[in-house]
Amino acid sequence: MNKHLEAAQNAVPEITDYERRKTLVETKLSELPSTGSPDDAASAVAAEAVSTYLDTGEWPADAEERARAAYIDAVAADAITRELVGLRAQFIQGHELKRIVLAHSSEILAHLDGQLRDVLEAVRKELDALGDVRTAEEAINAPKAALEAYKRVVALVPELTGIREAASTVMYRTVDVTGPHSPLAHAQRDGWGHVRGAAVPDAHVDDVAAGRFTLDHLVWLAQQPDAYVPTDASEFIDARQAHRAALTEDGTTPREEDPYGDAPLVINVKKDSHA
Repeated sequence: MNKHLEAAQNAVPEITDYERRKTLVETKLSELPSTGSPDDAASAVAAEAVSTYLDTGEWPADAEERARAAYIDAVAADAITRELVGLRAQFIQGHELKRIVLAHSSEILAHLDGQLRDVLEAVRKELDALGDVRTAEEAINAPKAALEAYKRVVALVPELTGIREAASTVMYRTVDVTGPHSPLAHAQRDGWGHVRGAAVPDAHVDDVAAGRFTLDHLVWLAQQPDAYVPTDASEFIDARQAHRAALTEDGTTPREEDPYGDAPLVINVKKDSHA
């Protein structure tokens, strides 16, 4: 799993408890001794008793009691195993986890927003030393302080990528309409959802739409006071639609032809998408 998404989900107590229970089921199953069927367990005791009787001529006094106990123990062990196996199957299917994640999507996205703020704050601390350096070649030829700043900022680009991937994964779980022609996909391709109320610059659109986050974009983002992770998919879909409507009014051509024409883009957010 994406480490940023895992951290955000683990910040939700209900998800943490789910993972705890899942681990306990696996642990208990690994601890259970392998047992045969109740009939086999009782038969093994009976066979031992008969063998003793044939060898000694004396019937073991506790044979019936031990056979009965073996049968009952095997029935109990089989019932426990079947119950745990059934629970493990439910955990593997993951339906309950999907329900919990959907119910707490806003909390998860808010945690991802916090992760983004931490990354951007780390970048801001390097901006003075970094200066205009944006490439490895420029960094090599720059003063040592700029080179070191470049190395630290480059190391944060994968962090931004992971946070954006995690946010996209969560938001797609909360909408009823998905796919390349969905309102959510169009908003992301137009560069929305990075800075509140605005799209990214034209020069960044193709990269961020494809999930390619560069050092240049990260530095630009760190300089935007309204950089964020949306906590609701409809938030930036609505912003994108309002922007397109304004462009239509002033005669400007939007970046991307909208397959929905001039009709408003409607998004149905799942009813239980919020805690």
